[in-house]
Amino acid sequence: MKSWLGRLWPGAAQDNSFSATWDDESGTPRHTTDLGRWSNEIERCDVLDAYYRNESLYRNLSAELADRRYKGYSGFRNPASRLIELYVAKLTDRLFESLDTGGNDELAEQINLLYEWSNWKDRIEEAARDLTIYGIEWVKVEQNDQGTRIQRNLLDPRVVTYFEMDARDILTYLRLDTAFQIELGSGEEKDMWRTEIWDKGAELYEAWEHDLGPQADEDDIRDTSQGKSKRIERAFLATELPDGRSTGTVTGYDFIPVVCRRIRVRREDPRGRGVFQHILDPIDELARQAQKLSQMMFPEIYCVITREKGARGGDLQDIHLQGEDAARALARAQQEGYRVIDVEGVKTIRLAEGQDMKWSIPPIDFSGHVSAMDNFVRESIEKDAPELTYYRLREFGQPPSGVAADTMMADLRDRILNVRAKFEDAEVRINKMALTLAKLLQLEDFQSVGEYESGDLDHKFKPYILFPKTPLEQAQEAQTDASAITAYLALPEPILKRYLEERGYTREQVEAILKVVAESKEKAQAGTNAAEAPAAASILDTVRAVRGEDAVPIAPADTTPAVSPFVGQTGDLRIVRPRSGAA
Repeated sequence: MKSWLGRLWPGAAQDNSFSATWDDESGTPRHTTDLGRWSNEIERCDVLDAYYRNESLYRNLSAELADRRYKGYSGFRNPASRLIELYVAKLTDRLFESLDTGGNDELAEQINLLYEWSNWKDRIEEAARDLTIYGIEWVKVEQNDQGTRIQRNLLDPRVVTYFEMDARDILTYLRLDTAFQIELGSGEEKDMWRTEIWDKGAELYEAWEHDLGPQADEDDIRDTSQGKSKRIERAFLATELPDGRSTGTVTGYDFIPVVCRRIRVRREDPRGRGVFQHILDPIDELARQAQKLSQMMFPEIYCVITREKGARGGDLQDIHLQGEDAARALARAQQEGYRVIDVEGVKTIRLAEGQDMKWSIPPIDFSGHVSAMDNFVRESIEKDAPELTYYRLREFGQPPSGVAADTMMADLRDRILNVRAKFEDAEVRINKMALTLAKLLQLEDFQSVGEYESGDLDHKFKPYILFPKTPLEQAQEAQTDASAITAYLALPEPILKRYLEERGYTREQVEAILKVVAESKEKAQAGTNAAEAPAAASILDTVRAVRGEDAVPIAPADTTPAVSPFVGQTGDLRIVRPRSGAA
């Protein structure tokens, strides 16, 4: 087994007290290290990639454990990879279907067209991996070479040399260094870099090509007299030329067309932290235990051929077969009197009378070691990364209900939904930028795009439910809420409003419920007979409507009204209890 060589980091650590820091909130890397694993942002990304991809050891262990019929341990995998793929699945699950433009179908069509131009429905998983592996996601919005489309390009975090942001996480300064090569002839190539500097404060965008390296000083890049650098683009980052300028090029917009989204930001980690970055040490320990188990399962000398003394054909000495050089072992066995035969192209030792194959080491029960690894995962990894307990749901004999899962795994739900909210916010920002640029270029189908400042581009994504409830659970929960609301009607409206907010209803949903309550109270005070009043939504119908659920099917002839204790005050406000068996 050669898939694990110890801790993953580019260079040897001097001690165990390093910390990745940057000079300021802008994100400029300084040469320090985090626990000896990296010294700058590029190395940090490389190391986190290595942890995410290092899974061959765990895959081989799983196969061997399955062959030896150890039950319950067939799921060994790299915890970093498992964690990332869980986040990717939940961040992108039904994301595009949940787009909510507030009934503006034209805006929805325009956004979907932008998705199609960038093939974003396929690349969205790559963006989710960037955000969760590195703790930061970079997406650049730009036109294609022909100027006929607007596309979004996912930037590698390694190309971002420096950036500054305001309090809203909107970029105010950005430097990108992208490597490329040019051909010199005779098969030779030269490394070059394209450096882009976007400065919102100076209202300026510039781009150079040079051979000075990715960390070159900006003054050296701007100095074109040495022939090492050439400016290829320059434009004012504005809708019109600045005062005092009569010539020049303008971009037509006054923002940096790059969206940056970060998670788990700290003062010492302005570029964010990946979702498994805080458990690197436990992952190292788990890998060490897995390596030790692998060494026990795959010894170099794995078996011995023995022969009973006195058996017919003469005495033959024991032969130790080495797994790394089977051909040499077979040749030596043949020289010493063992019969080697060819079976369908495979050379095999034919065991004569009195011969037997035995292990060179006594049989070992690995279940204790495997159990220790499993307990280590539960105690030292899953408690620091509770998202991994999501996979434990499969261990239940009967899957838990949506309500039970949501209650048991509240910390898991909150972490995943928090990251998804930031991921969705990034998507909204990207869409608004793309719509603005498409309108600026006067692209077909985008002439009707409204103004950003007036809120014409506002949209969102519908709330995501991590643990969906069955229709019966939804109906029961709605009935419980409706009954509680009815009981609260005798109390002042602020108390009812606070109750609804504590139950998790949004401001719009609360207003919808309170509106029905107010209308019903007005009818009651006016002395309107509920039976003769025009059909109005009951509290239950309203609750289910604002929750986005289908109405409870109720047969009018078989319903039994459960009248509120405050019926004298509320008039037609009542809960209709469906007959037994209705969902």
